[in-house]
Amino acid sequence: MNSFEEKGFWWIPNDKENRVAGVLKFDPEKGIKLELFDSLNVQNSRLTRFGERIPYEDVILGLTSKNVTLYQCYQINSAFDVGVIFHNHHFENVEDIEFDRINITYPNLDTWVGKSGLVLIEKELEMGLKDQLFGYKPPNEIYAKIKNIEIQISFQFLPLPNPPSEIRLMQRIFIELKTDIKTHFDLFNDKILHLLYQFLTLAIGRAVYPLSINGYNNSFKYKVLGKEINPEINIFHERKRFRHMGKIRKQEMLFSFSDISDNFEKYLNNWFEKAEDLEWVYNLYTATILAKSMLIEHKFLSLAQALESYHQRVYKGKYLTKGKYRKIKRELLLNIPKNIPNDLEQNLRDRIIYGNAYSFNSRLTEIYENYSEILDLVIDDKETFVEDVINTRNFFTHFSNSLEKKAKSDDELVNLTDQIRCILEVCLLAELGMSLNKIKDIIMRNKRYKYFKN
Repeated sequence: MNSFEEKGFWWIPNDKENRVAGVLKFDPEKGIKLELFDSLNVQNSRLTRFGERIPYEDVILGLTSKNVTLYQCYQINSAFDVGVIFHNHHFENVEDIEFDRINITYPNLDTWVGKSGLVLIEKELEMGLKDQLFGYKPPNEIYAKIKNIEIQISFQFLPLPNPPSEIRLMQRIFIELKTDIKTHFDLFNDKILHLLYQFLTLAIGRAVYPLSINGYNNSFKYKVLGKEINPEINIFHERKRFRHMGKIRKQEMLFSFSDISDNFEKYLNNWFEKAEDLEWVYNLYTATILAKSMLIEHKFLSLAQALESYHQRVYKGKYLTKGKYRKIKRELLLNIPKNIPNDLEQNLRDRIIYGNAYSFNSRLTEIYENYSEILDLVIDDKETFVEDVINTRNFFTHFSNSLEKKAKSDDELVNLTDQIRCILEVCLLAELGMSLNKIKDIIMRNKRYKYFKN
């Protein structure tokens, strides 16, 4: 995902004769630009969120030193903003952008996996001398099967060229995703890779981003001098919201592969299978980690909302069954006083209609009590914590004068936000299928949560 520029000729698949010279510029943080020296005959358009139509093409093909496909191209004057670059292949139609498997690497994946095939063999010689032999034996690959997806963590030895006085050995770890049938890139990216990114974000404790993505399609195989070749299609897309995270130590992560190696497939299956119900919980949680510049007030509200959504979907949180509450609701609605302002009447109706659902106070209290064995170790007092969360959340939602002094701010708000994050992480670890003892060990060794107790 390093920046690059490529000069070449570009055309729209249904207008191959009109080839225009231009420069393709890729920067992982600034995005992808195609700057042209003439115009393409763009016939299609898309409606923007501002209600304006903008020229748009699904696919633009190019020829630089390689065959290039540009995907999701929006025209701005004589240039295009591009969503994705596919190197080494021309996809004539959107429907053709399919792969059998995708390889992807992430920063700090080597530390998270914690397995190395590099070895040093020493042999004692006379006079206290030693022979030293460096070698490499790949660790066993790690497999997990999720419905029609096979996830494999693989290891590759990369010797780097160096002067004779220096030897550098490197192991590359990548995740390979295989599907039973050819899968469109959008499905790979929006579903499979997105959930994998969220899983690793939870595990590593930082928002991860791809260092490289490569796709393969068995239909593209060809023979050269009798040898079958399946070309590697390099995939590039922007990661504007991500920033270089640097090296993270294992002890800074929430959990590593060794913590889940006892049943990796089960944990990963649970994460994927529960994604439909917990989609917005995953999204809100990872958004607070991804957005470094997010205001602490917004981060607090997002985590509180994620916790409320989690309870609603996992615990349900109804005082009575639907049948029993239906009778009470009907009676209450019939007895709303007459001759009151319309706004007040509607407000009372809404409260009665949704009156069977737990309050946020009740939801937060039930979650806390369910995991009190763990949470009591990192939070001083349950009642004070719940009261602080409710008051702060209500103030940031309604900004009422009566709650302003009760709401937390500054360092106290940062601490309260981290406490909510801790509870949400406990819930997500439980959804993976971890035992309470394992979750307790993970939370108690985490440096972020050691300063909670006074």
